[in-house]
Amino acid sequence: MITPYLNDAGLGAEQLEEKYCQAGKSEHPLFNKTTWAFSIGEDDTVLDYWAWVAFRIGRALGKRSPH
Repeated sequence: MITPYLNDAGLGAEQLEEKYCQAGKSEHPLFNKTTWAFSIGEDDTVLDYWAWVAFRIGRALGKRSPH
């Protein structure tokens, strides 16, 4: 499921935002803003949306977070 988005793993929050906003979207195809908002509500994250997307992509690929 994540295979088409493997190149996103090397991108930072700003780069992800730029990539998907240029494509006419306001969110990542795998990690939507509704899930991010739920995570905030559950005190699972304090990250802004695109930083959270970058974190989730890294986690999905088994990378450790510096946070």
